[in-house]
Amino acid sequence: MRHILYREQLRRTYERRFSLFGAVPRGCFWADEKKQFARFEVIFNELNQIVAKSYTLADIGCGYGAMLKYLMENEQLFIEGYTGYDIS
Repeated sequence: MRHILYREQLRRTYERRFSLFGAVPRGCFWADEKKQFARFEVIFNELNQIVAKSYTLADIGCGYGAMLKYLMENEQLFIEGYTGYDIS
């Protein structure tokens, strides 16, 4: 029962933050897009060394979709499909 209450509180917290600031990094508790993109660069540099072919991606906790924007701006990545999921 505790995890259900926690999940609901977490969802409300993110929804309030998003409604306050909108679809921007601050609306999802991120400092700025530059730091988000630096994180994505590290993730995909490592992933592309491990995975030799194209792949589909499930972005759990996608927020406002910043990773999708990053993927669209970086054609050298081997992504065939993207689906974003978020708690709210």
